[in-house]
Amino acid sequence: MARIRTVKPSFFRHERLQELELDNPGCYVMIVFMGLWTLCDSKGRFEYKPRQIKLDVLPFLEFDMGNTLDILVNNGFILCYESQKNTYGKIPTFVEHQRITGKEATDGERYPDPTETHNSLEGNTWETPEQQQGEQERGKEEERGKDITPVPQVQKEKQFIQLFNEITKRKFESLDSKAKGQFKARLQEGHNSLHFKKAITIALIEMTERGTDKYLTPEFITRPSEFSKYYNMELKPQLNNNTVIDHKTQLA
Repeated sequence: MARIRTVKPSFFRHERLQELELDNPGCYVMIVFMGLWTLCDSKGRFEYKPRQIKLDVLPFLEFDMGNTLDILVNNGFILCYESQKNTYGKIPTFVEHQRITGKEATDGERYPDPTETHNSLEGNTWETPEQQQGEQERGKEEERGKDITPVPQVQKEKQFIQLFNEITKRKFESLDSKAKGQFKARLQEGHNSLHFKKAITIALIEMTERGTDKYLTPEFITRPSEFSKYYNMELKPQLNNNTVIDHKTQLA
């Protein structure tokens, strides 16, 4: 059930939101962001279901709600996360700008907290479990004063492209600016190479069955809605032998 929320005058002077509005005409970024507030629980969390959100926010205007949500996620206005195979969103600044009173305040939050239920397998960097086994040793080296340099973003992007091409048999050379932002956002959510392997592999199988695999690109699979969809999807038993996910592949 949608709830009444407060809109401060400063919202209409928000420079970054207006830049996104100008850069993405017809996506209604600011109104959708405002509409999401009415769908949030007392902690700023909501069910991340683009089609259902579209029924509550601007239902009579023709635009891609999933794309608008992607824009908000990739620019840090909302966080997308998974819990028990369900996808949720959270507005990080919600509690700073909304005053929750009455029954809603006493009832508490309706949806799980991302810090407690975020679906992460083996750490939150672009590393395989084999690489993470050396974490304790690296920690000891840090204590001894050695310089431990993290994997740079550009290197992670190259590894992702290599992984994508190996699975799909494509020949992408780099990420465009939109895909870079989406890929970085997925990493910040705690996803690693194993998560991307699973999402890409299942997307390839499912989209090949439907004859839509030509639309599978790095930009497509890094969208929050599409990544979450395929990452949380299980392989059909009869297809398990068609595609092999080598979880022992090491990435720097």
